[in-house]
Amino acid sequence: MPFASGHHVTEFVVDFGTSGRTVAEVNTSLLARGIFGGHDLSREFPALGESSLYSVTEVRSQADIDRLVTALREVLR
Repeated sequence: MPFASGHHVTEFVVDFGTSGRTVAEVNTSLLARGIFGGHDLSREFPALGESSLYSVTEVRSQADIDRLVTALREVLR
């Protein structure tokens, strides 16, 4: 979604339901690695289960995104 200032935001939902972990557990584990997790949607949208909303902007580098992916893999093992 482009903004008038030329910034772009991409938002996506990640479902942790099959992992057996809650969004709160995932976010706590990410925070221990210095990464802020996604916005917990489980209270506002219970039909989505253990899902969180992530947002990526052009401020984040590919290395930042790769670091998140690696951390999520570690957390969800």
